Amino acid sequence: MKRPVPELTVEELQCAMLAGAGAYDAKTEGRPPAGEAEETVGGSLDSPISRFIVAIDTAFSRAPKKAQAAIERVLFVARDALRDPRAAPFVRRPSTGGMLDVHQSLLEAIARVPLFYGEPAPLERIFALAEEIRQRLEPGAASPRVPEGRRR
Repeated sequence: MKRPVPELTVEELQCAMLAGAGAYDAKTEGRPPAGEAEETVGGSLDSPISRFIVAIDTAFSRAPKKAQAAIERVLFVARDALRDPRAAPFVRRPSTGGMLDVHQSLLEAIARVPLFYGEPAPLERIFALAEEIRQRLEPGAASPRVPEGRRR
């Protein structure tokens, strides 16, 4: 039986993305003494992905089911969606570096799209839902277009 991943609010998704990104980019300040290495899911805390997961888990420490949903939606849905060429109209990359500016509609689609544990991100549905939400937020806005060479 398929087990659904709970929806998140946009604020919860943003919190998870910020917590995870900050931890992912953080430099470790030295290694623990031999034999005292702290292990986590996926390896040691020296691993950026482990720090990412631990940061999200910590941010949602009072709601473990939300933490699990946040990890799933950020690592397996947001990551794939933001790497997809169809995300271009919904994402601005700052010229000075730093965090991506992701349109509210794409964030909401990532947070709400029906998703099941162990299944790939439903990218077609994410971008269709993001466009529906964008039209609701910005009535009359032209549909974003992906340049011909960037479509899959």
